Amino acid sequence: MNFYFLPEPTIHGGIKVGFQFAAMLRQLGIEVVIATPNGSAPQWFSSQLPVVSREKVISNLTPQDRVIFSLPYDYDELKELPARLIFHCQGTDPAIIPILQDEKVEILTCWTQAEEFVSDFSRDSENVGISVSRNFYYSGESKLSRSYATMPRRGVLPFPEKLNGFQEYQIDNMHEGAASQILKQSSGFLARSENEWFGLPSLEAMASGCIVVSPKTLGGVEYLIAGENCFVEKVENLSEQMSEVLRSEQKYQHVRQKALEMSYRYHPRAQFKKIQKILASGGLKFLR
Repeated sequence: MNFYFLPEPTIHGGIKVGFQFAAMLRQLGIEVVIATPNGSAPQWFSSQLPVVSREKVISNLTPQDRVIFSLPYDYDELKELPARLIFHCQGTDPAIIPILQDEKVEILTCWTQAEEFVSDFSRDSENVGISVSRNFYYSGESKLSRSYATMPRRGVLPFPEKLNGFQEYQIDNMHEGAASQILKQSSGFLARSENEWFGLPSLEAMASGCIVVSPKTLGGVEYLIAGENCFVEKVENLSEQMSEVLRSEQKYQHVRQKALEMSYRYHPRAQFKKIQKILASGGLKFLR
């Protein structure tokens, strides 16, 4: 059996990415069960996947079982288990390096920078992609003018007074259904976290038809193209740029359109087809 080990299912993008990948594998005929502490299931997004107790799974694992994991700090515990390990690499944190140095661990990646990071250690990986949940995709909802969404726990915003007179909506700590509705009605999205590894909220905002203003990122350069489908600014200039976008929104409609076009490269259908193609060509044999 394949077990995907995840930490407590709090509101973090890596949890959702793991569930989405497992769900696609199951749709393609590969049995995967999620294992979390005490078998707790996420309450902030919808999933029909079976979730079992991580503790019970650990006590019953055999060499014929496979354990997929994405949290680097799980490695020290998991490497002592009899099961075969598969690392679903979602980031490029240096904590990953000991995993990449273990030739017994199979490696999966989600996006370009993670794939390149793995290859720097002379390890092969299978890029299985990453996707935005379907409910974020814009379908003609009315946009509130002079409005923007943001996630306040991600970074400090200098000069917030420059956004006085504009309506702010916060998408922190809520069900993704509610977050998607806010994004689809907001005109802009203000990212605040500098050097984000991938920054799924900005990509979700692009899918929702928001004009994104973001600081410089690490992994986000895969989809954030400054001046074409978003605006990338120094942290101290974020408020001023968002203010400019909201004052002259019609001027930037082409940016919104390019953002939507980019987001469809990360539609669940695109990721599903990618994994399907990998399986059809004989890849991911260690999961079968």
